[in-house]
Amino acid sequence: MRLLPIDIDPQEFYKSKYLFYHRFTFWVAIIASFCMVTYFVSDCQIFGYTAWEVLPMRLFPLVIAAGLAILSRKTTNYKIMTVATYLTVLSVLWCTIWVVYYLPDKTHFGEGSVINQFLFFAVGFAAPWHYVVAVSGIVLVSILGTDCIIHYPNFDILISLNLPCLIGTTVAHFFMQKLYIKHFRAQKMLEYISMYDQLTGANSRNAIQNLIKVENNQFIDDLTRPLCVAMFDIDFFKAVNDNYGHAKGDIVLKDFTAIVKKNMRQGDYFIRWGGEEFVLLMPNTSIKHAMSLVEGIRKKVSQAKSKVCPITISAGVSRYDGMDYKKAIDQADQALYKAKAAGRNNVVLFEE
Repeated sequence: MRLLPIDIDPQEFYKSKYLFYHRFTFWVAIIASFCMVTYFVSDCQIFGYTAWEVLPMRLFPLVIAAGLAILSRKTTNYKIMTVATYLTVLSVLWCTIWVVYYLPDKTHFGEGSVINQFLFFAVGFAAPWHYVVAVSGIVLVSILGTDCIIHYPNFDILISLNLPCLIGTTVAHFFMQKLYIKHFRAQKMLEYISMYDQLTGANSRNAIQNLIKVENNQFIDDLTRPLCVAMFDIDFFKAVNDNYGHAKGDIVLKDFTAIVKKNMRQGDYFIRWGGEEFVLLMPNTSIKHAMSLVEGIRKKVSQAKSKVCPITISAGVSRYDGMDYKKAIDQADQALYKAKAAGRNNVVLFEE
C-alpha cells in the first residue's frame, strides 16, 4: 500500500505536515511533562504518605522536555523533531510505568495508560504515518514487556483498554495523512501561482521577495557577487498584438521565454517584470560574461523561426553594486531605453 501519491516528494510533504502542526504537538509534549509532576499528589494519596521515592520519576520528563525545547530552537528537521517529541511523550509513559512498580495499588495504571494514548494521538498529528505505527508498537511492547516485572493485577483489562486505542490512533492518522495531501497540493498550487507567471512560466514579480533582504532591499547573500541584471523588451510588441491579436501575442511571449530559459544558466532567475518586459538576474557573473550571455539570447531570438512573426528584442545590462536592488534594475531599464533609442535589436551596458 503506497502512503503518498507518486507525484509528491515524501521529504517535502512530511516537512510541510510537521511545520503545519509542530507548535501544537510541541506544546502537547511540554504541557504533558509538566502535568506529570502534578500526579505526585495522587501518588501520595495512594501511598498514604509523602512518597518521595517516586518524585524523581515524576520530574524526569521535565529534563527530556527541556531538551526538546532547546532542540526546537536549533533545527526544524521533521525527522529529528518528531522523534524528539515522541521521546518526550514516551518518557511520560515509561516514568509512569516506573512509578507503578512502586505503587501498592497498581490498578490505577489502566486509567493512566489511556490518558497517555491521547498524548500519542495528539503528537501524531505532525508525524509521518509510519512513525505513528512504530510508536504504537513501542507503546504496546512497553506494556507487555513490563508485565513480567510488575505483574499488573488487571492485565487483561489493561490490554483491552490500550489495544483499541492504539489501533484507532494508527487508523485515524492514516486517513488524516490522506486528508492532508489535499491541503498540501492546494498549498503548492498557491505557491506556484504566486511565484510563477501563468502565461509564460517565468518567475512572477512576486518571486523577487524571496531574493531580497526585507530590511534593506539588498539581494540575499546566495546571489553571489558579482551579480549582473538584464532587462529585456520585445521590440514593437504592441504592433504584434494589433496586427495578429492578443492570442498570437501570448504565443510570442511564450516562445521568447522558452528561448531565454534554454540559454540561461542554472542559478539564473528569469522574471516577467510586466507586459513584454522581463528581467534576468545573473549571479556570480562578470559584466563581460553577462553582456556575452545577453547578446547570445538576442541573436537566438532574432534568428528563431517564429510561429507568428519574426521578432527582435532590446536589452539593458547593469552591475549590482550591493545596495538597493531597485537601483540595479532601474539602471538596466535606463540602458534598455538607450538600446531602444539607438534603433532596437541591440544590447546596451549601463554606464554612469
